Amino acid sequence: HPVSSDPNPISVSINVSVSGSTTFGERRPDYLVSIVERIPPGKTGIIPVEPRIYYRDSLGEPFRPLEENNSIN
Repeated sequence: HPVSSDPNPISVSINVSVSGSTTFGERRPDYLVSIVERIPPGKTGIIPVEPRIYYRDSLGEPFRPLEENNSIN
């Protein structure tokens, strides 16, 4: 059944950050996976999403889009 009977779309924003690490002196970047969707009223079942992936090399930097910003299957 629908999540809501409200006639307006539901906005959903999910952000997951993955902290990098330093292993054997090699720094691995931090990643941010962002999913932003508007779910139309009455929508049921599985809702496909298109995550955007960003990275940064150190904490002082802003996140930048990862070049391969394709859908994850």
